[in-house]
Amino acid sequence: KSMAEAVAASGMADGALTPLGLPTGWSILVDERVVGTELIVVGAGLRKANLVIPGALMPMIPGAQVLTDLAQAVAF
Repeated sequence: KSMAEAVAASGMADGALTPLGLPTGWSILVDERVVGTELIVVGAGLRKANLVIPGALMPMIPGAQVLTDLAQAVAF
């Protein structure tokens, strides 16, 4: 989808799409390490707002799929 289509379908602000409240049928890919994180910050659907939630809630979001090694670890 284009950004314009995603914004129209989700009702969220351009640049502020969040995994919370997406339309039915949209996939949300979650790295398993996120689930094991005590608290995470996700957008709230507006550019000026964020939410802090337990990582353990991510698999409960409709459309969420927890995957192993989705994100690559970066060593500094």
